[in-house]
Amino acid sequence: TGVVVHDLSTGAAFYHTSPAANFTVNFTNVPTTDNRILTATILISQGATPYIPTAVAIESISQTVKVIAGAAIAGNANKIDVVSYSLIRTNGAWTVFAQSTFY
Repeated sequence: TGVVVHDLSTGAAFYHTSPAANFTVNFTNVPTTDNRILTATILISQGATPYIPTAVAIESISQTVKVIAGAAIAGNANKIDVVSYSLIRTNGAWTVFAQSTFY
């Protein structure tokens, strides 16, 4: 719950079990080389009440997240939600794209 740190120096895929509330994804140790794209994936094993990442930060700085065709990220009860983020660095600024699916 709250802000959950996802340290990209340890990998780019993260698995969450039994979330208790919606949360903010905070990516840390993100390389800052311009004109690069980094993809990070979060898998969330949901219970009867699904919870999702509702915000994204990079190094604790809030980011605007763009989603496909304006489709909001949604949780799916008793499923495994997969949320993928593409972090793009250009001219010293971030662009963040997100998409989600479930199994």
